[in-house]
Amino acid sequence: MSVFSNGGYVPEGMDFGEWLEYLNGIDEYEAFQDYLEFLEEEEEEYPDDLLIPTLSDESIASLKTVAAGAFQEIERSFADMSTDQKLSSLDELMDLNRKRLLFDYIKQDDEFGFNFIFDGRENASFAESGKRALTYTNLKRIYDMDEFNSKDPELKKSLEFYDSVIHNESWCEKQMQRIDQWMNCDAGSSQAVYAKCLNRSFQDLRERIVQEPEIKKTKVRTVDYSVDR
Repeated sequence: MSVFSNGGYVPEGMDFGEWLEYLNGIDEYEAFQDYLEFLEEEEEEYPDDLLIPTLSDESIASLKTVAAGAFQEIERSFADMSTDQKLSSLDELMDLNRKRLLFDYIKQDDEFGFNFIFDGRENASFAESGKRALTYTNLKRIYDMDEFNSKDPELKKSLEFYDSVIHNESWCEKQMQRIDQWMNCDAGSSQAVYAKCLNRSFQDLRERIVQEPEIKKTKVRTVDYSVDR
């Protein structure tokens, strides 16, 4: 962390303006909690509408058909590749697809998206406080972008930071669960539903590719054994 002339600490990778923005975010969160307390209401941690499909059954079925066709084309393009080449190409596609889905999730999460950063911060260590502040900065950068652009280095960097944090920090466990729930349902925009369909197919294909070498070895051993007998 960096130390400013006023004695305040700012996490590495942030400037003082971004740190103030994070502190303002805390103030807004606390004000909202006070408002809920005044109304004697509890904040909804897991908004149900985020997991409810907004598209019609017909639209979802159509998107699944289109995604299945696109996946078949992708799978055919892997036909002459080695196992390592298949995995490398597939991992790139899966990484891009996940970034797109994370972006869509963040844009739909609205005011709930930042709350997990502030929940429990009173008991956070010095290092954890810095990580929470950096998460806020990167999440806000994503949220403020109008559209997903896979070639934008700042967006890519922020999405990778956010994804790493929610996977590796214990205080992000509930947020990770929420994202997993959303990733595995048919809620979201047309682009999101399409990407989710592809993602499921990609995961199945990866499992099959990983098993390919072992399947071949098993067949060879079986043939050799039969000859010996």
